[in-house]
Amino acid sequence: MASGLRSRFGAVEQRIAALESEMVLLRNEREDILGELRAVVYPVLTLPDEITSEIFLQYVNSSPQENFRPWRPLCPMRLASVCRSWRAVALSTCRLWTYLSIGDRYTYPS
Repeated sequence: MASGLRSRFGAVEQRIAALESEMVLLRNEREDILGELRAVVYPVLTLPDEITSEIFLQYVNSSPQENFRPWRPLCPMRLASVCRSWRAVALSTCRLWTYLSIGDRYTYPS
């Protein structure tokens, strides 16, 4: 009975060692991937805030027939949800929020 338990214990210890080795490899791979992700540059994020703001306004101000989508009334919120940089630009663009509509109808400001 004791020898069987020792045998099972040894097998479990070997599995744990193998899994710990695999965890080390996976952690190293994760760090490599994170390093590569940090090096990625998104050209759109290099635009000045004023230009990004104008692009946002041009998008929401386009004719409803051209770009209507069911989520369009919430467009300012969608733009602000893309990333931290876009959120800052969207929140600082007051005119953008005149296009926000919560309810059944969507009307464009005059």
